[in-house]
Amino acid sequence: MRRLITVALAIVMLLTLGTSAVLADKGPHPPVDKQFGVGESNVGFLHFYDLLFEDSLYEIIWDGASGELKFNLSGPAFFFVFNAHGLEPNTEYSLMLWDDDWVTNWPKTIIASGASNDGGNIHLASFYDFGEDITDAKFWLVLSNDWPDGYSVEWNGNDYLFGDSRGISYDYIEPAPERPHGKSWNPSFEKREGVGESNVAFSHYYELLYTNFPTEYEVVWDGAWAKMKFNLAGSTFDYVFNGHGLEPNTGYTLVYWTGGWPSIVVSSGTTDDEGNIYLEGSYDFNHDLTDASIWIVLSSDLWVLDGLCWPTVWNPNDYLWPETINYDDTDVP
Repeated sequence: MRRLITVALAIVMLLTLGTSAVLADKGPHPPVDKQFGVGESNVGFLHFYDLLFEDSLYEIIWDGASGELKFNLSGPAFFFVFNAHGLEPNTEYSLMLWDDDWVTNWPKTIIASGASNDGGNIHLASFYDFGEDITDAKFWLVLSNDWPDGYSVEWNGNDYLFGDSRGISYDYIEPAPERPHGKSWNPSFEKREGVGESNVAFSHYYELLYTNFPTEYEVVWDGAWAKMKFNLAGSTFDYVFNGHGLEPNTGYTLVYWTGGWPSIVVSSGTTDDEGNIYLEGSYDFNHDLTDASIWIVLSSDLWVLDGLCWPTVWNPNDYLWPETINYDDTDVP
């Protein structure tokens, strides 16, 4: 039955819309000043429009609902933030990749779903692993009830939003190889595990020269280095991080390695003219840390979303690598 409905809808859409269902380069596409990554090297924007379909024609409702998709142009996953306004309040919507194929390629790819609020606004932020490049891809925001699991069971085009028909392109980059977790290779243990103060410990950071990541490397003893002071136990993880010999006037991020991606952003900052950086703060992990690693990574190599991060490129010789640490979160039983 679902297939019969799909085929019937395909015939209707092909008769009414022709080969291009959305904004067939008709008229202006405002605003385009931020489209396709202008302003940020790895960020693109796709604008969504409310269309009025009548018989075989349609027009843009310029004062109707609207939306915008912000996304990364390249990376190990497609990271996005979507915001739309003027939708039907308290209604479930799905953000869908449309491939211009009504006949054979089913189901369609739903990358996110969520409900609009009382004001008809919706916010979707997540990532999707396409595992390959996408080129001239089109996206629609559809009613979830009309497209369960990516299959079309009903068409209400006047209630959808359609992304600019020029579409977007995304370059898939193989994820960085996972670094062995909990591997302690560094010397200098004289102040580890709270020597001198009962609840204070230190983790030393070293610059490593990798010849074959992640197993073959050597310590660059006259290279960049750092030290992090932290509490062994407490309701929050309190730290002071000092790094030296890094790239001057460059952004760096403290990343708690979770054992995979995404990992957690603990803090970030910028080095001074001499390559020094100072970071101080508290982080609530809400769990204990055992043989944990908190790396210092180039901020420009990461895609960050809601406190989580993924690598967009991988330059391990430009990072600092720590001794592993232990921490007891006293709020956790």
